[in-house]
Amino acid sequence: MESEKSEVDARKAIEITKQFFIAANGRLAETTFKVNSIERNHEKDSWIVDCQLFTNPIAPKPTHYITRVNVSTRELQAKEQPGA
Repeated sequence: MESEKSEVDARKAIEITKQFFIAANGRLAETTFKVNSIERNHEKDSWIVDCQLFTNPIAPKPTHYITRVNVSTRELQAKEQPGA
């Protein structure tokens, strides 16, 4: 039962992250969003999503981000990872 909740929460964390970047970057983010990894943070209902996406159509490579997402409150903190 706990693993099912974890799986559902992980999917929620990914969807919250994706929607955040779509709101900020539009269709380009929607079509280029990729999750590299996801793991539960130490806090309850909190996840760390390692992802990348193109934020500029002429960029030579995608931008890499680490986000911390609370699936209960939908609070998200995103930090760009330069040079990643």
